[in-house]
Amino acid sequence: MLGEGSKGALGLEITSSLSPAFFSSVRFPNDRICFITPSDLDVAIHPYPCATDLFGDGSIYIIDALGFSPLHAEI
Repeated sequence: MLGEGSKGALGLEITSSLSPAFFSSVRFPNDRICFITPSDLDVAIHPYPCATDLFGDGSIYIIDALGFSPLHAEI
């Protein structure tokens, strides 16, 4: 699962300025990629207000949280 913004970064959008060759070391099988949209993040897991229950059984959650990249900005 990838965030919907990954489409542009992977060169999967027509408007993307990056070439897919930019990520030549990363290969995702197109038939197995699932992009998460903001509307998918409809569960709150304290203290994170935006999450989704991956399997619908409470065993694994995808949480919208800051990452560890220096380019991530705090909101």
